[in-house]
Amino acid sequence: MKITCISGSNILNSKAESTSLQLCAVISQIAARKRISCEIIDLRSYELSPCTGCGCCFSARRCHIDAGFNEIYEKLTLSDCVFFISPHYAIKYLYKNVLGR
Repeated sequence: MKITCISGSNILNSKAESTSLQLCAVISQIAARKRISCEIIDLRSYELSPCTGCGCCFSARRCHIDAGFNEIYEKLTLSDCVFFISPHYAIKYLYKNVLGR
């Protein structure tokens, strides 16, 4: 089984002190105790572009303008379980660029 935990914090100077990343780490530790692999994705590490609505992804299963999204998408397709961890203020910003596709 594979878990992917996505941290949606957008405060750049918080680094590893981000509450979202800390919660992802807790999930990863719990999973490790059960011998389940867990990958943490920090959305601040990606340059994500807003969806333009071009529709290319429907046939290609990839975004032709956003390599960062494609990397995240590949990881999500290999996951059995996904946790979306976000402070209330970041949902509109970072997750919109991921979930919009």
